[in-house]
Amino acid sequence: GGPPRCPLWPWHRAHLAGRHGLQRGGNSLRLAGGPGRCAGRVEVLHARRWGTVCDDGWSLAAATVVCRELGCGAALESPGRARYGPGTGPIWLDEVNCTGTEPALWRCPAEPWGRHNCNHHEDAAAVCEGGIWMWTQDTWIRPTLLPAATASPTRASPLQPLQGSPQSLAPGRTLHMMGFPQRRPAGVRAALSSWDGAKEQLEREQWEQ
Repeated sequence: GGPPRCPLWPWHRAHLAGRHGLQRGGNSLRLAGGPGRCAGRVEVLHARRWGTVCDDGWSLAAATVVCRELGCGAALESPGRARYGPGTGPIWLDEVNCTGTEPALWRCPAEPWGRHNCNHHEDAAAVCEGGIWMWTQDTWIRPTLLPAATASPTRASPLQPLQGSPQSLAPGRTLHMMGFPQRRPAGVRAALSSWDGAKEQLEREQWEQ
């Protein structure tokens, strides 16, 4: 029962004609409420108003599309339940069902604009590689994210979170610290700039000489 679900692309065409809907490029897609432009609550511009995306059906595949469209690298996580705070205004999209291969979010099937059964405590988010930073030796650096199978324990070791869980990263990826001298530091601390807008602390055990 009920009306059939429609892909987003018809509204993209409407946008081209009348400046409405979701369009690739420009500022019609953004991640808000996070530590930077590559991690946060997913917001889309439709009918000249910014709105959010419900987490019903939201997946790592959808986050992959968002991260790629924003030029933020691979998707690491697709959190829901308003991890970066509830948005305001309309909830534009619900039941977004991406495969991860779409060139833009408007290519993913979803409910028609504005049709949803959600509230802002279900706002979807995305965490991309470009949204991860680490604090060490009084400097913010970008970590190297490698497939787990290629990690070299002789060069660096995975960071273990003090809080959170292994689900913090996408399957098959580990977080590494690279480029440090081969000596035992006084203690290396790192901050992963996500999770409710705060920096969740990760601590790496001291390296052996």
